[in-house]
Amino acid sequence: MALIKCKECGNDVSNTAKACPNCGAKVPKSSGCSTTIIVVLVFFILFLVGLSTCSDRNPRRSYSSSESRLSKSPEDITAQCFDEAGLKENDPSHKITPAEMNKVLECSARYIKK
Repeated sequence: MALIKCKECGNDVSNTAKACPNCGAKVPKSSGCSTTIIVVLVFFILFLVGLSTCSDRNPRRSYSSSESRLSKSPEDITAQCFDEAGLKENDPSHKITPAEMNKVLECSARYIKK
């Protein structure tokens, strides 16, 4: 048994009373912990169901070792694209211009689209 405040007069009232003894206002019934726990469990179950249905829609494709999205390794593609642009891949003395970098990026984009 706990004491709660009456919403009408502010007097202390037992939570098991049907009405306030001071003013006669009805005492609201408490929902209790069991109702709160049930609501939380229902939302948790719905969340888990939502996760399982989302993961089924977009299955990720895994590539075997014999199957690859790229015909060459990324290192080979980078080296070839730098060669096509007329650049040395590891030349710290040369600053790459935006135009040269665009050539390298366009070249590497061709390999990704294949």
